Amino acid sequence: MESEVHQLLVKSLVHWIEQHVHDASNAAVFCELPIEGGGNKPPLIGGFTPDMLCKVVGTQGLWIGEAKTAGDLDTQHSREQFKAFLGHLAQNGSGTLVIAVPWRVVRYAKSLIRLIQRQSGTSAVEVVYLDQLPG
Repeated sequence: MESEVHQLLVKSLVHWIEQHVHDASNAAVFCELPIEGGGNKPPLIGGFTPDMLCKVVGTQGLWIGEAKTAGDLDTQHSREQFKAFLGHLAQNGSGTLVIAVPWRVVRYAKSLIRLIQRQSGTSAVEVVYLDQLPG
């Protein structure tokens, strides 16, 4: 069972998608949590299931969303997830990684992702941070 904070962060990812995907009528949103706008489990990417995935049908539009609590951000598992998701987006040629973390760890998340991008050669992948979230 996911923590309340994690569930709130995932809901923030879905809300962000609803606000920022321009062709929402053709968007397929996959999310593990039973929330409005999501519900189908996202597919595995590099052996990991993202918290949210949005694909706009008939386009290259792809958003992978990952929510991390402060305690879960700096783990080997999280680093491997981020590396897999960034690699997938780089291979896809377009797309965005959307990261939801509590406001107090946003700077650390940015630093961690920049390091992973440099190490994995995925610096061209766009990353969006949802940065005013509780937790």
